Order: sequence, then C-alpha cells, then structure tokens
Amino acid sequence: PNPTPNPTLTLTLLGRALTSEELKTIKTLFEQEKGREIFARILNTRRGSHDNRYSKGGLTALAGVICLCLDFCKEQLSVGAAKVLLVLSQTFYYIRDGAEGGGGSLM
Repeated sequence: PNPTPNPTLTLTLLGRALTSEELKTIKTLFEQEKGREIFARILNTRRGSHDNRYSKGGLTALAGVICLCLDFCKEQLSVGAAKVLLVLSQTFYYIRDGAEGGGGSLM
C-alpha cells in the first residue's frame, strides 16, 4: 500500500503546483528502496556547497518531497535512506530577507 501523500504535497516545485503525473513519477521512484537511496545520495551531493540555500517556497517544496520519501521509508521499514534524509534535513535552509547583508537571519 502506498502512503497517502501529505496534504501539503499539493505544493509547488519550480514555481508551480505539481501535476498528478509528476507526483505519480515521484511516488514511483520512492516505492523502490534504490530510488529512495538515489534521492538521498543526490541531496547529499549538495551538502557543504552553497546549493543548500533555498527560497522559503523552495525549502517548503523540498521538505514536502523529503516527507513523502520518509513516508515510504516508514511504510516499508527502510532505514538507510531515512537516516541520511534526517541528517540532511539539518543542512538545508533558507535565508530571510537581508540575512546575507547582516540584517536577517537563517531559518
């Protein structure tokens, strides 16, 4: 049984709502342990670079996709990708307006 997508997964990715076909593709990827591992590995490659900073909307979208992946991990009792994603979740952030110039803060 597939986990029910999080209600917030009618989220936007790349500035628009995900289509049902795109969501289906993501779910198909996460149904397989190898797909979840590849997703975690791709995110891990962004760790330590400046590619881990997002707009608030981008971070919300990423969080929704990570939560969907974690739902599949939970459903299938898969811990490998789940561990990596939980550690990585602490490395992605957005910068409030003015933070880079010293007037804001990290979130």
